[in-house]
Amino acid sequence: MTRMTGTTRAVLTLVAALAAGVLVWLATQLDLEANPGFWGAMAILAGAGVLLGLAQLGRGEGDPAAMALVAFLPVALLAGWVLLAVQPEPNELGDRILGWSGDLGLDGVVDSLGTFAGVLAFGAGAVLGLTLAEAFTRAHEHEPAETRHGHARYDDTDEEAVYEPTAAERRAAEAEAEAEAAEREAARARIAAEEERRATQR
Repeated sequence: MTRMTGTTRAVLTLVAALAAGVLVWLATQLDLEANPGFWGAMAILAGAGVLLGLAQLGRGEGDPAAMALVAFLPVALLAGWVLLAVQPEPNELGDRILGWSGDLGLDGVVDSLGTFAGVLAFGAGAVLGLTLAEAFTRAHEHEPAETRHGHARYDDTDEEAVYEPTAAERRAAEAEAEAEAAEREAARARIAAEEERRATQR
């Protein structure tokens, strides 16, 4: 399966969230006072949640910044617009939102979506959760192994990088190498002297 880039995933999440909002609006058009309409609306709302999950298929390298800017920010603004407009106790900001909705000819849509205000809040929270999860995953992937697992890990394939001798150990190793070289030179001198002695005797 092809792995998605972080930006592609964020765009798909936004599209899925917007499509879910359309499904929520469709659910409000049903007769919720009757069982067929009620269960039909519940099925549509369940489908809206499935869309958010399907947007994560083919998950690849995520991009927390793209998720925040492309997906979460628009969803939070749209959900907040409706929630402010339909809140039980009106206030100045809510009245302005209602006025702007009327000017844009969206007052009917806002009123209908307000029927399932909790679902809008859930959708915004779900996208926020996906964004935070992406940020956590990205940070966790870039942690050093010893920090991520809580202890240092010994890797015998990179022993030189793990162990570095001290200055005293280096000096001792150099002195030992010099002594071995001197011993080899002395042995060669003894062999040469012995060969010269045998040649003289002949």
